[in-house]
Amino acid sequence: MKYKAFFCDFDGTLCTRDEYVSPANREAIKKYLAAGGRFVLNTGRMTVPTHKILVSLGIDNQTVPMIGYNGAHAADKDGNTIFCKFLPIETLKRVIEIAKNHNTYMHFYDPSFVYAAERNEINAWYEHITGSPIKAVGDLAAYVDAHPDLTPMKIMIVRENQSDEEWNKLVDAVGDANLGGVEYYMTTKNYLEFVSSDAGKATGMKAVADIYGIPLSECAAMGDGQNDIGMIRAAGLGIAPASANADVRAAADVIAPRADDDAVAWAINKYCLEEK
Repeated sequence: MKYKAFFCDFDGTLCTRDEYVSPANREAIKKYLAAGGRFVLNTGRMTVPTHKILVSLGIDNQTVPMIGYNGAHAADKDGNTIFCKFLPIETLKRVIEIAKNHNTYMHFYDPSFVYAAERNEINAWYEHITGSPIKAVGDLAAYVDAHPDLTPMKIMIVRENQSDEEWNKLVDAVGDANLGGVEYYMTTKNYLEFVSSDAGKATGMKAVADIYGIPLSECAAMGDGQNDIGMIRAAGLGIAPASANADVRAAADVIAPRADDDAVAWAINKYCLEEK
């Protein structure tokens, strides 16, 4: 088997709507595992609420079944933390200020909760889809000041009804802020996400591949968002579905069919399973 590990994004790659994973994708993953491959989710989602997905895919008993928070956290099959990368508190405070100045919704994550100023339609939908528990804390800046022991792992700013001009001004403000210890990217057309500069999906992939004793040259990685570009470039085989953004497709070695056309199954069957 040329590619002994397959690191896969979830939303927009393996899953296309409401945690739906097609029968063809499930069957390909099952065959790949049976052949001795390691299939690892590498997602922006929180780790703990994603366990039910691992069970449904049959990968929950692997030594390390998933990487969460865009490469900021991984745990073993028993839930023990393998690595955890936190954002600087001062960076969190600065992003809160930028979002407030541009009248834009944001929330942030630690290992247990998603922190928002109040419950609303945005985070209610997010909680429903991902299972991530929302904790409404009032004014975010005041809450962070009152809790200096917070361990933030990810920040998300959400585009709602902003015009292109309004959104671009916010993104420019983020760039002009010279934020320390952070990397950020658009993970969808509406989500601007921040993690530690010591994290990222490529870093997470490398750490887990090392645990499995598999060189990156023998790893495949597949994703559709800007947060996937690092792992796509770092893997021995980088794959993007045809439905991915142009910059993601440009980073890939291979373009698969669209995500909703069983792209993961296509990639596994074509590049990872030995022909009989």
